[in-house]
Amino acid sequence: MCYFLAVMLYLWLKPRTLVLATAAILLGYFVLLRWVPVPGYGVPGVDVAFLDPHGNLPAWLDRRILPASHLYLQGFYDPEGLLSSLPALATTLIGVLTGVESLKRKADSWRRLFVAGVSCLAAGLLWSYWFPLNKRLWTSSFVLVNAGIGLIAFGLLRWWLDGRMGHGRALLPFRIFGMNALAAYVFSEIFALSLASVQLPDDGMTFRHWLFHPLPVLFPDRYVAGLVGAILYVGVCFLPVWLLYRRRIFLKV
Repeated sequence: MCYFLAVMLYLWLKPRTLVLATAAILLGYFVLLRWVPVPGYGVPGVDVAFLDPHGNLPAWLDRRILPASHLYLQGFYDPEGLLSSLPALATTLIGVLTGVESLKRKADSWRRLFVAGVSCLAAGLLWSYWFPLNKRLWTSSFVLVNAGIGLIAFGLLRWWLDGRMGHGRALLPFRIFGMNALAAYVFSEIFALSLASVQLPDDGMTFRHWLFHPLPVLFPDRYVAGLVGAILYVGVCFLPVWLLYRRRIFLKV
């Protein structure tokens, strides 16, 4: 849905108008979640807590339209729900605008991306005081914060790649992942599903849980343990794309 709508808007609108459309989507989503009454719950922030897990508009809409078997873990909402596709479309449009700027190939393109990233990050953090960061609901502040981080990183990489520092061995992992991004993504999804589908007979844990079970013991801080687990998983996903890179095989759509 997001890719289709983003393509249509890109074909119909100029880049400046796309910026306005993105801002309108983010503001409109905030208005919907903040002031539109949720049937059976009332007005958010007045009759029910703002962004209440059950009493928010996206969750209510998903329960009314989607069968229970299609909701996340057969629960009361869907993290890729219908209404939250609006801010997800805004995320996609920010990606489109990033691509438009990158294709200009101007000397200061990295600086424009970096400034845009800082602006998005600052706006998202400020907005989060009134519209909290929430990945499940894909809140507008979450869109801006993540877009800001991504744009800052992308701008710095553009400067690193095209600017003074040139190309070095330190960039090789980025190049390997970037030239086979589709293969890396597909492998990461299939590998995760495979690990989660294997049930160990003795204790009922999945193979994935068994693999990562020692991490909380080694790293008592759960955030550090989660970070170490993520880095290890990325390292495993790096191996197949590295082999493809060695054989000069690049998968594209």
